Amino acid sequence: MSKFKKPLITAVQIAIAAALLWWVFKEKVDPEQFKEAVKTADWGWVGAGFAAFGILIVTGILRWMILLRAKHHRPAAPDRRAVAHRLFLQPIHPRIDRRRPGQALLRGAGKLRRPEGSAFLSVVVDRILGLLGLILVTVVIVWWRYDWLTQAEQTKDIVSYLIAALAIAILGIIGAFIFAKLHLVRFLPKWTPLREKFIELSQAFVIYGHAWRHSLGALALAMVGHIGIFYAFWLGSKAFTSAIPIGDLFAVLPIINALTSIPLSPGGLGIREMLFVQLLGVPNGTATLVSFTSWGIMLLWGVVGGCFYPFYKSKPHGRHED
Repeated sequence: MSKFKKPLITAVQIAIAAALLWWVFKEKVDPEQFKEAVKTADWGWVGAGFAAFGILIVTGILRWMILLRAKHHRPAAPDRRAVAHRLFLQPIHPRIDRRRPGQALLRGAGKLRRPEGSAFLSVVVDRILGLLGLILVTVVIVWWRYDWLTQAEQTKDIVSYLIAALAIAILGIIGAFIFAKLHLVRFLPKWTPLREKFIELSQAFVIYGHAWRHSLGALALAMVGHIGIFYAFWLGSKAFTSAIPIGDLFAVLPIINALTSIPLSPGGLGIREMLFVQLLGVPNGTATLVSFTSWGIMLLWGVVGGCFYPFYKSKPHGRHED
């Protein structure tokens, strides 16, 4: 039964995406307005958005390099390209190598004389800092645009749920840090669910808590990357309309990103379009195009990485000095 589980989940996600897209186009979008928006689009703005999305790619690579160097690891040059290729592919396929987290990236660190565990932990911390960066950016934006976000009843409820989710996430990270700092993980029974994950997390907090300058630098890059994504999507939206203020789009994108991260459809397809229609405050056809363009920019970066990825072959590494 287990071999059918993944295809079945994927089939259900595709069905949900198809149903939501059908509902959006049937109930919300005027076909004529949609066609007119496509005809009058200035596609140069989409190119600008595509270029700006590269901020995420660059900061993602630099962030992981900083975390590796915090533990005196220096990936060999060919493997830096491998890291870049995987980061290019991440926008379209974020589950790459997630069954064994960090295994592909560990190859980029080479066979080091030090334990591989510390290189592995850099991947764990990279994910945590990426999440924390998104939380901090979202908190600032929600505080900045709270009155605008809560002026409509439907968005007021959504913002309330988002604030609750942010509070839980922040408390979880703080709790995990305290748990690690007090070395409480050693008291967990062996049968505890996800015990190995708790141990990894505890080790990551302890190690990178000492390398706090590197951690802060990586966190700053994570925040820059998230802001770069929002800016790229705003540039893409200008292909179809100039009626979306940058502050409005920045305000709704954290909500949309939070809700589309729930794995109900592939990459949030369908859910994203529905939310753009409800939250953006422009004609529904235009809102749908803005959503498709945002997804398309990520897709194009995945294609760029996909063009290089097949040509990369992992090579064995010997031990080397830092």
